Amino acid sequence: MPFADISPESWDSLVASSPDGFAWSTSAWHDVIMGVGAWGFEDFSFGLYEGGLLVGVLPLQYSPQAQVMSSSGWGASGPVAVAGVTPKKRKDVIAALLEHAEGLAHSRGAHSLSFAVLPVTRTSIAASWGVNPWIVYGFNDLSGVSRVIDLSHEEQFLWQSLAKTSKQAIKKAQAAGLTVHWCDWLEELDNYYNLHIATYERTGVTPHPKAYFEGIAQHCAPAGYSRLWVCRDAHGEPLAYHNTALLGEGATFHTGCSNPEALENGANYLLFWGALLGAKRTGVRWYECGEIFYDAKVDNWGQNKRFGLTVFKTKFGGNDHRTFRCQKTWHEVTQLEEIAPPLSVKRHLKDCLRLAKRRVEACVGKQTTECLATALWRGYRLVKSVYSRLKSPPEIQFIKPFWGKEEIVSLASIAKYRKARSNIAKVFSSQWHLSADSQIVLTSSGRGALECALRALAETFPQKKKVILPSYACRGVYDPIIKCGLTPVFVDCDQDLLPDSDVIKKCLDSNVLACIFTYTCGALPEITSLRCAVQEAGVAWIADYCQAYSPDLHILDDDFAIFSFGIGKNISATAGGLVFSCNYAKCLKNIKSGMKYEKNGIATIRLISILLKYFFPGARIVGERIGSIYNGNQYILQQISLVDALLLHAQTQKSPEIIEKRTQSTQIFLDYIDKDKALVQDVSNHTHTKFTCIMKTERYRDVFFSRFSTSRIQLEGMYTALHVRFNAQCESQGPTNLSEVFSGMVYNIPVRPNLRPREIERIKHVLKSLQLAGDS
Repeated sequence: MPFADISPESWDSLVASSPDGFAWSTSAWHDVIMGVGAWGFEDFSFGLYEGGLLVGVLPLQYSPQAQVMSSSGWGASGPVAVAGVTPKKRKDVIAALLEHAEGLAHSRGAHSLSFAVLPVTRTSIAASWGVNPWIVYGFNDLSGVSRVIDLSHEEQFLWQSLAKTSKQAIKKAQAAGLTVHWCDWLEELDNYYNLHIATYERTGVTPHPKAYFEGIAQHCAPAGYSRLWVCRDAHGEPLAYHNTALLGEGATFHTGCSNPEALENGANYLLFWGALLGAKRTGVRWYECGEIFYDAKVDNWGQNKRFGLTVFKTKFGGNDHRTFRCQKTWHEVTQLEEIAPPLSVKRHLKDCLRLAKRRVEACVGKQTTECLATALWRGYRLVKSVYSRLKSPPEIQFIKPFWGKEEIVSLASIAKYRKARSNIAKVFSSQWHLSADSQIVLTSSGRGALECALRALAETFPQKKKVILPSYACRGVYDPIIKCGLTPVFVDCDQDLLPDSDVIKKCLDSNVLACIFTYTCGALPEITSLRCAVQEAGVAWIADYCQAYSPDLHILDDDFAIFSFGIGKNISATAGGLVFSCNYAKCLKNIKSGMKYEKNGIATIRLISILLKYFFPGARIVGERIGSIYNGNQYILQQISLVDALLLHAQTQKSPEIIEKRTQSTQIFLDYIDKDKALVQDVSNHTHTKFTCIMKTERYRDVFFSRFSTSRIQLEGMYTALHVRFNAQCESQGPTNLSEVFSGMVYNIPVRPNLRPREIERIKHVLKSLQLAGDS
């Protein structure tokens, strides 16, 4: 049956569920390519019915100019068979589709029939041996290679997979105040097309008709098959665009364009990285960077556009996958060779430098030349670094430990090591007026503290498996639940970023083991009625104070109280955590008895890493590298090290001062927040661990971040909803899920206790400039 006689809903439903389906096979894409008059496609798309049911479709167009028949116009699609049928039935459906397509091609006088399957479809992913699944139907294999990234890995793993030059370019772009966000296709259409023309003319390629992109904006984007990402400069002007085509768990880098400035300031790399993370947040697993052409390297370096794109696409990690293409040819078709774009000024300069290096090498030898080149390069980098420091003010770090002589004296006192753990436990017991029959366990991390609580509960109530937790939370809340073999139940947050009390009550049932309530950013709301309701339902109440430590807390009514003492908390060691319980003291004691102590050597190395990173600017990179090596040791279920216990002991003496200084900074900055553009938490009862701003619009978020970035003031971005990251459901009160709305829209301003007066003034100045800017 012809495409025109099949409803778009039936067509797209089959494509979406089929292992062969992708955006290029949808009715929306059909409308895009058939709407470009300049291409002159004739449509022969059809569907295959059996017993009144649609069992297969094949997008098919004929190009009179090239005299070829191909699937989706440009050969980027192919036969799509209905899902859930037997292998034999699937083979019969595809054979019938291809047989009819060959008949149409012959009747129209086409020289060839071609189609393809993207490497991110389930059919391609399942072809583990790289064998083209379509050659059994008598087609010639013309498959290529594409770079595909598995986005199921954690963001940190994806970052580590980037090439060194990519990381440098991304950091350079971020330092320059460049931002990336998802934008509306129709609103950006004119800007996009202007950059598209400039990009294609710069690279010596004929631009596409504007009707092509109008079709994408009008058909694919509303249907969810296309997402446009933009990178803007500090003034909000677009530098580059990245168009992602997607369906289900698969996505591909479809089209892109940029201005010449983006080639120098890292905008293209930041944009690609932002598009990858954006796709990951929306549930995409397989992301195709595009087809790569290793044979292009034989051309003169950089003169071939394919070579440049191949180099760029392979700098974001991932692995090479086959892009399956097939063709049947009945007549020989002449192929036009690609015209190489002209050399850029930068490429000319590089060629001259290489020539000069070869001539010097001929005179003084290779070894001497390499030494001279290395010395010149290092000198250039040094001069550039010094110039950058002189030109711009020092960066205000978001986090910097509030450590001083008290901590140094404590660590230097050998006599204090022997009783370090018991002494700090006594301090906490005294602060919170804990009874003698309660139990405190000091752990090497906040995650470890939560795991202790969950293991104690799981041993007591083995029949209960569910744990309620907020979706808008740190991953450190999620990991221990999974490690203990329990099932997370995500709940939405309220306007203050705190777990929604009404939603929690709806989730209570006999299979719920515990409810974790996070006091996000240090807010301390009145939740007595909620805690009582949870406990009356036979569910353990776990109060997560990891961001809300205070010596004045009342924790005796909590079944468990959890604390974290990592860098950036109100009291900080190199790492550490605490779990308290009175109601389950005996169970907690049993868990503690089986725990080992963290080695002091590991904590010492971590201490050195933090000192280098935050107190010695010239050694920051060294500190970060050391920290990345030993960071994984933090989350092992073990008791706190003596080094961290001594640091905590010194910090507890300063905790009133720390909270007071944070409170003062918060009160100062609060007066300069534009309440029409951003929300802030209720600070009436707050420990002010973080000063949080919730942006109301993406535009204001981008301007907000850009102003702070260009002023060299670090901000801390908050969370992506956990249920989005792990593809799960989230219970909420209505159709709007606030934890999703707030994802990527929340930033924290520095309020650390060691902010200097001039640093406070710089932050005030930026906030005031945002306030005065109004709607501009």
